[in-house]
Amino acid sequence: MLAPRYPALWAIRLYQNTISPDHGPMAKGVFPHGYCPFYPSCSEYGYQSIYK
Repeated sequence: MLAPRYPALWAIRLYQNTISPDHGPMAKGVFPHGYCPFYPSCSEYGYQSIYK
């Protein structure tokens, strides 16, 4: 059953594209080298884990 993961993936992308200090629209101006010390960021890791 794949359907339950899609709302979670959508919520993560929404977070990344709006308020994330690493991926958001103001991220590059405020944190030009990124905010998160980890690669991939926590939200990206979560997205990849849920996607797989």
